[in-house]
Amino acid sequence: NDPAANAARAEKELRRLAAEGVKLAIFPEAFLTGYCVENCSEATQIAITRDDAAILALDRACQGLGMLAVVGFAEKDGEYLYNTAVLLEPSKAPRFFRKVHLPELGLAKHVGVGNELEVFDTAIGRIGILICFDMRPPEATRTLALKGADIVVLPTNWPEGAEVSAGYIAVARAAENRIFFAACNR
Repeated sequence: NDPAANAARAEKELRRLAAEGVKLAIFPEAFLTGYCVENCSEATQIAITRDDAAILALDRACQGLGMLAVVGFAEKDGEYLYNTAVLLEPSKAPRFFRKVHLPELGLAKHVGVGNELEVFDTAIGRIGILICFDMRPPEATRTLALKGADIVVLPTNWPEGAEVSAGYIAVARAAENRIFFAACNR
């Protein structure tokens, strides 16, 4: 629950990665705000809006470094909450994806369902975004692939015992759809 501090940490990491020539950085699910909440009140307390200073700071960093980033956060939109990821890219306005498939744990128990599976044109290729459990049903990745995604990125916060997700499911989704798949777990 410290988006400013988390953004500063991410900014430092972006500078390090840019120096190594990295063009796309992925941060975990709800990286900016935190994920583990017990109730709707706690979820509301950690949620931020799309124009929060933390997101704007990371957008400026990506602009200055010439790189892309995908960063997760708990989003407040009016009276609704969402589990959201933002795609930041130089010379483009931030683009957003809201988690579509919600498991029964953490932040996901207290947010609304996203309703779009979009592919975003970027300088490095066509990027589709899923968040954590969105990877489980094969249709989500398949939809992004059919829409022309070159890579699907997956910010995640896998619980203990979900090792099969990284070791097998992500690999299967990439192979099934003949695309690249990049996941970042907390």
